[in-house]
Parts: sequence; C-alpha cells; structure tokens
Amino acid sequence: MFPLLTGQDATDYHRDVSDAQGWDFDTLRADLADGDHLVASTPVVAVGGEDPQVAVTRHDPSGELVADTVSIKGPHSYTVVDVETDGSVWLINPWGEGNPADGGGSFRVSAQDFDRLFHDVASSGGVG
Repeated sequence: MFPLLTGQDATDYHRDVSDAQGWDFDTLRADLADGDHLVASTPVVAVGGEDPQVAVTRHDPSGELVADTVSIKGPHSYTVVDVETDGSVWLINPWGEGNPADGGGSFRVSAQDFDRLFHDVASSGGVG
C-alpha cells in the first residue's frame, strides 16, 4: 500500500507474535528518524470474543502523562508516532477522536505489549 501512496519502496517487518524474539526497536526508531511513516498491525487478538485491555500512558489535556486502559483491536492497524529507547511505542488509532476503543489521540504501550500484540510493521520508505 505504501508504494501506491508515496511512490517510494516500502519495507514490511513481520514477526510471529508467539516468537520469543521481540521487535528490533532500534530499526523501527531509525526508520522514524529517517522520515519514514510506520503502521503497526495486529492479527486477530480477541480472546473469548473480547479485545485485550492494555495499560497505557497518554497525555491529559494539561500535557501531563497519565495512566489509562485501552482496547487493542484486531485485525487493525495503528500509526506509529514514536519508539522510545526502552522499546515502548507511541501509537494513534486512525479511527480518530472519540472512538470506542481508545478515545482517540496518541498513547504509549510497553515494549512487552507491543511484542505480544503486533505482528507486522510497514515502513513507508520515506516520501518522494
């Protein structure tokens, strides 16, 4: 999809969520630093018909970081906004503000939850 949108080559990083080896967060962080756009996707993640509830942090209206809980949908894709040095990942749901899964806006998931829930990351290869 990214080659159609950007006119540039794209990279697809894939891993089996049951694999003990997690994501290479340095590679994802480097792609963002190079100006690439990243989209992380989940497989079907519902257990017993319920989407997993994940503890996250996000900014409140005053800019302070606060704890929250969101539903991670699957199969679904999220925009990757940032990857911190500890591997935690800032995401945005494209459903936008007020959506029933996470309410909208960016939120940070732990590296462990990202490893557990996301199986694919597409990197745009930059913009032409």
